[in-house]
Amino acid sequence: MTEDSRTPKKMEKLLEREIDDEIVVLSPEGKFLHSFEGSARFIWSLIDGLRTIDSILDSIIEEYQVEPGTARNDLENFLAELQDLSLIRFR
Repeated sequence: MTEDSRTPKKMEKLLEREIDDEIVVLSPEGKFLHSFEGSARFIWSLIDGLRTIDSILDSIIEEYQVEPGTARNDLENFLAELQDLSLIRFR
């Protein structure tokens, strides 16, 4: 398994609220609303601009007891989607 030391960081000026078991994220212009629940909420909460992808992956594996290859693939796909939505960037 290859190491990934890239660090995802949330874009600035996103508005974020916790509502029950979900996190709702609003773009700065108020045009786009995104809701994260379950594992997506867990991952979103770990994106702090300090944790690397490998660090986030380790947390997912520990929390959900999932096979590392599957977890890495799912995490990479989710992060790519967040980047496509302009919610994160990589440092």
